[in-house]
Amino acid sequence: MAPIVTDQSFCKSAGATITSLQPNGAQYKWYNSSALTAPLASNYLLKDEIYYVTETISGCTSPSAMVTVTLNDAPAPELNTDGQNFCGLDAPTIAQLSNNTNIPSSVVWYDAKTNGNLLVPTTPLVDKKKYYGFDVLSPENCLSYESLEVTVSLTDCDVVPPDFFIPDGFSPNGDGVNDIFVIPNIDFLFPDYTIEIFNRYGNGMYRGGKDKPGWDGINYETNGISHGIAPNGVYFYIIHFNKDNKPPKQGRLYLNR
Repeated sequence: MAPIVTDQSFCKSAGATITSLQPNGAQYKWYNSSALTAPLASNYLLKDEIYYVTETISGCTSPSAMVTVTLNDAPAPELNTDGQNFCGLDAPTIAQLSNNTNIPSSVVWYDAKTNGNLLVPTTPLVDKKKYYGFDVLSPENCLSYESLEVTVSLTDCDVVPPDFFIPDGFSPNGDGVNDIFVIPNIDFLFPDYTIEIFNRYGNGMYRGGKDKPGWDGINYETNGISHGIAPNGVYFYIIHFNKDNKPPKQGRLYLNR
């Protein structure tokens, strides 16, 4: 007697193999041809095709039974035009990224294409980070086999808010409070900015930008008398915004240990 079987379905993204089929056991052999010429290996990835199974008991092999396998899948999400661009001042989240796709109600996001962590809608977006979106097929609850890869930018800020300010001092004494001179939110507003800091003699103390955003009060730029830990006192900066022809800004700050 042929094995008793039913047609079966799987999520394509699950990577189901021959061992996923039922019935399962050493006595069963699976084939993708009615000729039963060669059994399929246990790691054979299932496809949308017809399979045949036989059962061998005490050296006797049964007639084959036919099983139709269906792999459920959905297309990858699609990103709206410029949907990767946000302003970091708005504190955008995964939910906003979902809203910038063609399937905002069913897309889910992970931090890696494979074996990633599911990101909840309230997860804050990070500048230049990659996110991977999958559609969820209902009611099978299958993730789409293909994903949407998005590299987020948080520098799409057109308006400088009135509360944007440049601090006039800091205290690098190691107490964890105001130890580094940084300009809040400048990375979002002026992503290509550069800053230089000088002492009162005009010696360069620090050069920075988005990839080197804060000064800790140590001069790494020169050797000699100005090298090392900067003493208390007034220092001068010049900021090149490098956006919309905004002119450079000069100012002073006070270092107090």
